[in-house]
Amino acid sequence: MVWLRTFTLALFAALACQQAVGETVLLEFTTQNCGPCRRMRPVVQQLAAEGYAVREVDASSHPQAATDYRVTGFPTFIVLVDRREYARLEGGTDHRTLTEMIHRATAIAARRSSSSRSPFSSRRSST
Repeated sequence: MVWLRTFTLALFAALACQQAVGETVLLEFTTQNCGPCRRMRPVVQQLAAEGYAVREVDASSHPQAATDYRVTGFPTFIVLVDRREYARLEGGTDHRTLTEMIHRATAIAARRSSSSRSPFSSRRSST
C-alpha cells in the first residue's frame, strides 16, 4: 500500500527547499472531516503508485501552510514545478484531470524555462 505523508509545517517547508530542479509535485490540501477529500484518496493513492510525487497537507493540523498557498476550499490540488505554482484545482475531480493538469503544468514550466535562457542561444547568425 502506498502511504501518503502528512507533513508538519517544518517538514513541509523543508520539502519546498529540497525539491529538485525540474521536479513536479502535486500538493493535496485536505482536512480530516472533508468528505470529498476522503473520496479523492484512492485517486491520489493511484497517482502516487504510478510514480507521481504527491504530498498531502492536512490543513486542519497545518493551517499556516493552507494560508501560505491561499487555500480556502478542500480538497485543493496545486502543482508545483521548481517550487513555483503552475496549476490549481479546487474540489473533487478524477484521475485523468489530475494527470492532465500535472503534465500541462510541467510542459508550461519547461517552455518558460527554455524561453528564459539567453535570448542569443536560439538565434541564428544572419551573416
